[in-house]
Amino acid sequence: MIETLVIEGLGPFKKNREFTFKPGINVILGKNCSGKSTLVWILNCLMNGDVRWHELGCNFRDERKGSAEVLHSGGRATLNLFMGYKRRDMKYKSSGSVGSYMFSGYGDFDDAKRIAKEVIETVLEKGKPDGTEVRTFIVDDMLDGLDLPMKKRLFAAFESKPGMQLITTAHRLGSAKGANIIRL
Repeated sequence: MIETLVIEGLGPFKKNREFTFKPGINVILGKNCSGKSTLVWILNCLMNGDVRWHELGCNFRDERKGSAEVLHSGGRATLNLFMGYKRRDMKYKSSGSVGSYMFSGYGDFDDAKRIAKEVIETVLEKGKPDGTEVRTFIVDDMLDGLDLPMKKRLFAAFESKPGMQLITTAHRLGSAKGANIIRL
């Protein structure tokens, strides 16, 4: 389970910024271009070791140093980047492991609903169909596309299974009542 994330110099997070996550549903709330998706992709990178430069908000015309560190129940992971027009260096280090499952929720209502159903099924079964245990779900852009009955099902699934965690993004507070709100 993800506990804290510290970011500096990546995407819109130029200065050191710390985020605290709790068990249950965590919603990163903010306007367009505030860094919601960047935060989700940084978490994915740190938890899964999957670094994709374009998703970290990098502008290669300017040199920039960036770093991120996540503390989770199984250990910690750090990422240090130097990004420039001619040179890019990355150092990734991880200790421990955590059951992390990445969904990417882009598009329309049907995508959001399909992804929410997959998350609910996996939470209630405490794992993926292949038997892999999942404790933390990282999903970009899901809540805004769900109708009220589906949101209630999603929240009820996480309430029924303590120790599970969802980190997602939203544009409106109405999408996130009853969740740990992280404002950007």
